[in-house]
Amino acid sequence: MSLGRFRILWTVALSLVFSVTILLAQSRTPDLSTLSAAERQSIESACSAAKYLEGPAAYNRCLQNQLATLANAPRTQDLSKLSAAERQSIESACSAAKYLEGPAAYNRCLQNQLATLANAPRTPDLSTLSAAERQSIESACSAAKYLEGPAAYNRCLRNQLNALTEQQPNYPAPKGVPPTPNQNPPTDPRALPYKVETIPRVPSFLWPNWSGGLSRPIPSALRVNLQPTEVFKKVAPSIYALLASSSRERMLSGNDVSQGSAVAVSSEELITNCHVVEQAPFIVVIQKDLVLTAKLVRSNAASDRCVVRVDSGVLHAIQGIRAFSDLSVGERAYSVGTPSGLEQTLGEGLISGLREEKGIKLIQTSAPISPGSSGGGLFDASGNLLGITAFMLRDTQALNFAIAAEEFWH
Repeated sequence: MSLGRFRILWTVALSLVFSVTILLAQSRTPDLSTLSAAERQSIESACSAAKYLEGPAAYNRCLQNQLATLANAPRTQDLSKLSAAERQSIESACSAAKYLEGPAAYNRCLQNQLATLANAPRTPDLSTLSAAERQSIESACSAAKYLEGPAAYNRCLRNQLNALTEQQPNYPAPKGVPPTPNQNPPTDPRALPYKVETIPRVPSFLWPNWSGGLSRPIPSALRVNLQPTEVFKKVAPSIYALLASSSRERMLSGNDVSQGSAVAVSSEELITNCHVVEQAPFIVVIQKDLVLTAKLVRSNAASDRCVVRVDSGVLHAIQGIRAFSDLSVGERAYSVGTPSGLEQTLGEGLISGLREEKGIKLIQTSAPISPGSSGGGLFDASGNLLGITAFMLRDTQALNFAIAAEEFWH
């Protein structure tokens, strides 16, 4: 072999070894052990789409990019001097950044929230208002509180107080509030008696057909008697937080985000309320560090029944469903959802009534339902899904309603 040919072969061999070394280095999962548990959770969540949609190489690249970005980003901000309500508001407002963009974006969001709060007026005093007025004002400002942060929430409260001061006596009730507690509860999401975050209209948005509802068989009812802690342990893995927006960009910016809940009924499908996803084609379902994109596949907007399907990943489906005809007033009932952005919150109450409105079976319950609970589950003492928590009547005590679960199969 000539010296020239040997040099060419040696150069090619070195190049191949160098390339393989680089590829191997890039393909290895980077070490996250030096990060805090919260930072690891945020990074893994932000890279979950790459992991499940593109494969391990893309996932590892995403992890490496996240680590590089985090190295030059502000560290997690100290929120210990804030009130519990302010901390909750800031963490909720930054949750989209935390789970979709990673810890660096989350830390920047926290930093921006703290800077804005430092120059904003403090929470106004609502103690001089009636309980009904306080509840109405806090409900009207809940979207600002959990999607924009405490500074925006305080501004909203002050605007509400100013508007209330300027109101003439005997001002009319807000649109959608029934004149008496005995009025039949509406099922049209456009008439729901509580505030829903307004999403800009999407010109191309179309409701998919209902087509007879879910096609898979209804799970049989479970026949066991469980303690509340056991009920929660059984059903909580099937309850997901749901975020919806007109686009991915607007969700990441924290603008025009509707937040609710959803219940998994198969490894890929969840049921929820249509008013949570209306005009919001970009949908994300979240459970702890799991973040999955989803799309709306079935809808019956008039009765507020919708089905979404995740694009990838495996969901934990509920195990049993009770028929509406098998329910009795006075039974123990448990609500599990995401009220005000608090994942997998358990509430306890009773079945207060069994009703029907415009052909749709409704379960009246004293189990708590709050903004963000829409699309969550109402369960019995065996862990059977009874219904999908849909709405509560304003200015009333524990008048909450769920759409019977079996309606999603009709």
